[in-house]
Amino acid sequence: MATKKGTAKDSFRYEQDMEKAELRMDVTIDGNPVEMTAYTAIHDPVMVLKVTNRSKQPVSFKAKAWSAMEIPHQEKLVNGSYSYPVTIGAYTTTTSWADKLYDAEGMLKVGSPNIQERKYWFFENVRAGVFNLKNAETGNYAMVGDDDDDRNVYCKKIKDPKADSRACWKLGKGPRGRPSIINVAAKKQIFIETDKEVTQSDEVCLYLPDELPGMSWAGAHHIKNGGWQFDVIPGVALPKVSGNNGTVCWSGREYVQGAYGACGIVAFRLLDGDVTAVNASTIEFALKPGDCTTLIVAVEGEGGLRDEIKQSEHWKEAAALRLRSLKPSAPELWSQERLAWWKEFWLKSYVDLNDKLMNQYWYGAYYALASCSRGKHECPGLWGGINSDLNWWGNGKTSNYNSESPFYGVYSGNRPELAQPYYLNMLYHLLHGIRYAHAAGYKGMMLPRGIGPMGFHGSQPNMIPVAPQKNRQKLPNDQLDNPAFLAINFINHYYYTLDYTFLREQAYPFMIAAISFYEDYLIFENGRYVLVDSAARENFNSRNCAYALGMIKFLAKACIIASKDLGVDSQRRDKWQHIFDHMSNYPTSKVGKMTVFKEQENLDRISLENNGVGDNPAHLQMIFPAEDIGLDSDPELLQIARNTIHHMNSDPNNTTWMHGNAFPNIFAQATRIGWDADDLYKNLRACINAKMRPNATVREHGGGIETSGGTEAINAMLLQSHEDVLRLFPAWPKSKPAQFSTLRAKGAFLVSSEFTNGKVQYVEIISEKGRDCIIVNPWPGKSVQVFRNGKVSEVVNGARFTLKTKKADIIILRPKDKNIFDRSLTKLATKK
Repeated sequence: MATKKGTAKDSFRYEQDMEKAELRMDVTIDGNPVEMTAYTAIHDPVMVLKVTNRSKQPVSFKAKAWSAMEIPHQEKLVNGSYSYPVTIGAYTTTTSWADKLYDAEGMLKVGSPNIQERKYWFFENVRAGVFNLKNAETGNYAMVGDDDDDRNVYCKKIKDPKADSRACWKLGKGPRGRPSIINVAAKKQIFIETDKEVTQSDEVCLYLPDELPGMSWAGAHHIKNGGWQFDVIPGVALPKVSGNNGTVCWSGREYVQGAYGACGIVAFRLLDGDVTAVNASTIEFALKPGDCTTLIVAVEGEGGLRDEIKQSEHWKEAAALRLRSLKPSAPELWSQERLAWWKEFWLKSYVDLNDKLMNQYWYGAYYALASCSRGKHECPGLWGGINSDLNWWGNGKTSNYNSESPFYGVYSGNRPELAQPYYLNMLYHLLHGIRYAHAAGYKGMMLPRGIGPMGFHGSQPNMIPVAPQKNRQKLPNDQLDNPAFLAINFINHYYYTLDYTFLREQAYPFMIAAISFYEDYLIFENGRYVLVDSAARENFNSRNCAYALGMIKFLAKACIIASKDLGVDSQRRDKWQHIFDHMSNYPTSKVGKMTVFKEQENLDRISLENNGVGDNPAHLQMIFPAEDIGLDSDPELLQIARNTIHHMNSDPNNTTWMHGNAFPNIFAQATRIGWDADDLYKNLRACINAKMRPNATVREHGGGIETSGGTEAINAMLLQSHEDVLRLFPAWPKSKPAQFSTLRAKGAFLVSSEFTNGKVQYVEIISEKGRDCIIVNPWPGKSVQVFRNGKVSEVVNGARFTLKTKKADIIILRPKDKNIFDRSLTKLATKK
């Protein structure tokens, strides 16, 4: 939007209110202050935007519908300026991993992908294939030295970079035919070496980044006849459509066969106020001083690929009908529904960590996830609600932790319903997984690593019998932990809620298909089950991938529990128990005198990268999320786990704590093995501080929304129940106060507590299903007074004790020498 009058400088300030789920903006354009408030409806695909003129004169506005980021494609490098800041990286000749080019205090350098400062660049003054590179943060231009010093590339401020050939670059061809950028003044082509100044080297070439539009799975680029050419494979660029019908304006994307994208329409109308002009997908309107108007934006589209694909005309009519039928009272009703929904959402549980940054992350993570994953809607991709042509991995769903991890914290955080879209997506693809396995000659199911939205693998298939010959190469995934890994969220939903309907209708069908594959595939030799040809890190020829062993054990144990609770499949339990009891031991290796876990049995190092130091903690996923190692485990096993984390973080300049694929895993893993609480808190906070965005989400290389799963680490620092035993503040620093209300524990218990002065003040337990509750004594060596439903009950003793409960029981625990009606409990009751 833009105003037409005014003289003062433009400004823009926004505030995201997570409690109410609304965005408030104060905008000053040409001296005219304008106030805007935006929110989305809870169930309808609409956004409400209220615009208020706070100036002392009438203000004119333009509003335009758009359906894609309005930034130019790569061909603009030749034909026009590129004004969107992008990263530029470096590909080595031996790896496809990209490092970041950045301004290192006046010297152009390359660092790891985690580099966050001074890494964005503008393509400026583009003409006839030549351009300047300007750092978005420092304002410096990338340029070579003088004629006698053109081996290095510097970053400097230049008055007229367009006229200085030392700061001019063109597109060229690097090693292996990769596109590079070449300095016009340099005698030789400029290449770069990782972690060094930019020099003439044949090791690494500059490349154009993934952030540029069009370089998606279906895109291609290459050098042709000595110049740059950007190829668009048919179906990649979805044609845009736009227009209006007098009152409703729209813009959209048409569907093209073979495209990795969906057809959709974004439309809007002015609910009240006077429209002064309509042109294409743009309207103009005016507001008098103090006046307010409301724009309603509707989004219609496929939302998946399950049904017959419809063209944009269908969605345009659907959006227009939705907007034309609106009543003036609609925004207020939507707002009331929104406020009620979010109030209920935030009351499900809360924490107070007495640390603004940590609190911001915890609430921001649940907010981000709840904003894109609810009800019967399509499960979000890797980047959650942020969807565009630029998302890495096409915003799909990769099943080697990225798709599962956003939901790690919803169970202990008492928001299990947020994972419902995940379950629906997995159940939709279950038939495809069964067909894939059967076609390869195996029972059960197996899905590819990349899953995508419902319909991504085509319409629901007809079932086929199991092929007579087993053929490993026909299975669609090199990582055979896939069925067990995908089942973990189903299993945890049941463990934490004891929802028998969910178990029977959703979880158990998936679990049975998953365990059936392992019953058929695992090899029993020398008294143990062996898993072969299952990649630990996207590569074949592995034997006994560590975390896969743990996940299969987690699945086998869950099938035993679930079949007993449902009263089915009793004849299969002995086999599942045999798998659990006789799974191969986790592979280990030596680092000096320390024994540590390694990724797979036949690997000659700890992990695939840097012998484990600073690497992805994939080989610790048997600790979490598979939960086969915990505080009740054999002390020797726990020590190996601690040794492994110690080794992985032994280089302070390259720690796993900060790894780009570690955030939802490594901290939760450390909570379960007795890692030093102060060190855990310090590293978790440092990671959040380094990666926190202004919108209270944490950035991560592996996938945007996955960092929401890091809430499980904080919850597990406060409360653990993963070994069917409640532990209060098991990994929380003794010097830091904290409190929480109604976190959820396995066994369907809601737990509240407070920790001050290094001591637990009280414990409140609400029993939803009436199960026995085992608790590690929060006050070691002391007797514990039990209060049931407001009345004094028994006294219990011991290092851990068991409480009998009934459905809806409210139990409060206090040290026997404390009064129930003291300040802490009064404070708790007030907050509730």
